[in-house]
Amino acid sequence: MKASVTPLTRTSLAEQAYEVIKRMILELKLEPGEPITEAKLAAMLGISKSPIRTALVHLQRDGLVVITPFKETVVAELRVEDVRDIYEARSLIEPYVVEQVVPRLTEDDLVDLEQILERARAALSSGDYPTFFQINREFHEYFVEKHGNKQLISFLATIDSQMHRIRMISAAIVSHPEKQMREHEEIASFVRCHDAARAAKRMREHILVYLDDVLAEIASGRLQRWFT
Repeated sequence: MKASVTPLTRTSLAEQAYEVIKRMILELKLEPGEPITEAKLAAMLGISKSPIRTALVHLQRDGLVVITPFKETVVAELRVEDVRDIYEARSLIEPYVVEQVVPRLTEDDLVDLEQILERARAALSSGDYPTFFQINREFHEYFVEKHGNKQLISFLATIDSQMHRIRMISAAIVSHPEKQMREHEEIASFVRCHDAARAAKRMREHILVYLDDVLAEIASGRLQRWFT
């Protein structure tokens, strides 16, 4: 384990432990495949093992840890086929959503979108990749939430944790976060012009190029440590 964490002292310890451990997993402070124990986590957070146990059960439901009875608990691994499946599905869903949403966006909506981009620029400029990738997620969620389809919102929420880990890993690809920022800017430029078709096309390209970049890095061996 790479991180030190301030001990928890308030109520709802299981919920707080869940949030802290989840953040450690998403930010790769606990790596895919890494064994974790209730005792070590309890000592780190300054609480008993009982809320840790509850938190790990919830994280297993999220697909972030694997608990084997009478064996070790490990951080869930990332599989190459899952990466491909997730991003191919997104490449079908998100462009459709963008094309549907862009014509009905108001000026206030465009202001909200610009504020997302401004915060992303600031995080990238400071090298704060966890915050940058969190805002990256907000950019993609923006269009789905504006569309309002609850099933699509639920789909993205279901795979969000795995996507966030993949985004964090992609920070190891030279200039990749900067490339994502440029592509988000391009998508937003078409959105501002209410050019739904070109915005949707650019979104699809953005998602598939990202997938190709990650798969190429895995194949080269540079990201192999993260994937099975």
